[in-house]
Amino acid sequence: NFLILEDITGGFELPAGMDIKIGHKVYGPDASLEKRTRADTHLWPTQKPCGFKISGILAHSLRSEDEGILNVGGRVYSKKSFGQKLTPDTIWKVPEAFYDSEYSGKIEIVNNIFVPKLKTILEVFEMQNRYHIFGSSLLFTYDANAVRKFQNGKLSSKELEQYVQLKLIDFANVYDAAGEKDENFVSGLRNLICL
Repeated sequence: NFLILEDITGGFELPAGMDIKIGHKVYGPDASLEKRTRADTHLWPTQKPCGFKISGILAHSLRSEDEGILNVGGRVYSKKSFGQKLTPDTIWKVPEAFYDSEYSGKIEIVNNIFVPKLKTILEVFEMQNRYHIFGSSLLFTYDANAVRKFQNGKLSSKELEQYVQLKLIDFANVYDAAGEKDENFVSGLRNLICL
């Protein structure tokens, strides 16, 4: 047996990414009391009320005039300097950071591509009652230079879609759902869609 990994940024010129861990709790039903206590006392401010936490963001300028400038460094928003400091009142900063809104202005096209993908994942989890997953993340990626090309009229919105990817990752902690919906995951995903 083996696992094949996919590079979901393959073909991207300037990948931007965001890792969001989904769930009000990230440990499974078989977690030790010590692990449960440690996890519950170290909850991030957004985890319990929102059902998700931001593990990290790598963003790049989306200004159309920056097309072709492939500064691979970008802006990094780490879990310690950004994610752990977010609260339900400041969670609105997530899209602003990921889409570089402070520097590039409001750009909705990428979000308009992500939301239907999120809704598809939600539909699956709303219907399935076979598995509960804990500590899983959604990995959002897009090509910042493709967004610039779209703004400059060099890509259509349909063409841009191939440069916007969303994948469920880190799903090693999967448990039998015993016929119940995974409310821990579903609730966090619903709140994320509302963001």
